[in-house]
Amino acid sequence: MKAIFINYSHPETKHVSGVRVKAFADVLAEKGHKIILLTKCLEDKNGAIKRIEQVSREIQKHNWRRPYHLEIVPIQHTYIKTKIQNNKFFMPIRKVNTAWKFLRHGGVYHDWTYGSKEYWELLSKFFKPDIIWATFLPTDSWCIAQKIAKLSDCPWIMDIKDLWHWYIPKPIQKIMANRFCDAAALTSNCKLHIEQTKTFFSMNSEVIYSGFSEKFLIPPPLIPDDNLIITLSGSFNDNLMTEFLEMLALFSLKNKTSRHIVVNYTGAKHKAFEEITNHLTDHKLEFKIMSYLNIHEFLNLCRKSHVNAYIRLFNSTAIHHKSIELLSCGRPLFVYPGETEEVKQLIHNAGGELICCNSKEHLFAAFNKLTLRPTQGFYFYDPEKLIQLTWEAQADILVRFIKKTIGRGANNDAM
Repeated sequence: MKAIFINYSHPETKHVSGVRVKAFADVLAEKGHKIILLTKCLEDKNGAIKRIEQVSREIQKHNWRRPYHLEIVPIQHTYIKTKIQNNKFFMPIRKVNTAWKFLRHGGVYHDWTYGSKEYWELLSKFFKPDIIWATFLPTDSWCIAQKIAKLSDCPWIMDIKDLWHWYIPKPIQKIMANRFCDAAALTSNCKLHIEQTKTFFSMNSEVIYSGFSEKFLIPPPLIPDDNLIITLSGSFNDNLMTEFLEMLALFSLKNKTSRHIVVNYTGAKHKAFEEITNHLTDHKLEFKIMSYLNIHEFLNLCRKSHVNAYIRLFNSTAIHHKSIELLSCGRPLFVYPGETEEVKQLIHNAGGELICCNSKEHLFAAFNKLTLRPTQGFYFYDPEKLIQLTWEAQADILVRFIKKTIGRGANNDAM
């Protein structure tokens, strides 16, 4: 099978947005499929535009045991930092401008779409893809998928990994959905996204979870019990994080055991985390703010922690991108405030432990439970069940779904 996978975020971007599509591209290439990964270039490479002839030669000579990565240079900078964009007084103007970009260009990163245009003919006529898989956010990846699919006379599949109703302005949600109604099928990283977008997209759908590598399916190492090590990851709402950490500090003051509590923070909101923790001083509570960690460094840190925690956003009904990754570390997952039924079921089915706190009072009781129990020699998952959530296993589901989609397209053409 020959496929083009499209994602706005470059794989080396220091953000989770660059992980999902690249991971599946790597696995499918290893399984013998020819995959082109099309992304935006890194910011510091905005001048390195490849000529058509160079790309053609590279594709012809490429070793398809790994994806061919085509980095697109935007033809102009859409987001120039201006006083209007940075001043809250001009927020209404910014919203109107954003809506206009969606309606006029199909997305807010249309400079990326236009930058890819010169390669459409080459990819369609020379590479001749069987399928195109493009992920949202943003919608611009769908714009590119549409164009190449039409030129290639092949189907394209939309992938939704972010909340449609959060990122698309409400007045134009239906209009934008109609713009992409020619997609042959839909995939998503959780059931909730599919349920929430049924009003807009009625095509065949499949849940493809974002997972982790099979090589992490080994019991976590033994770690001393003298300290309680908690690793916090992901973005967060400042108020919720403040509640979490203030209750942890209060517990630390009242804790009658001799165990120190060490909190590692690995998310991107370093400044906000530091501001919250500056006034939380206690000799038995220590905070460590980590610099950016790649996925291997991050999971190794989590495997050496007693518990791994994350903060959910207000009113978020989406799956948290860290939940499955953290499950593979074999440590209890600690989430505040609450978690979706889908995540609870995933963790339960895999034999994991979820400590789910819905209030500040629940936090205090949960912290007490953690400090009183030993953790040596324990790990929390069933390897035979958890393996179903690896990139490799989920890639098999994706391939089957793609082949069904291609088959339906062929049958429709025959009719």
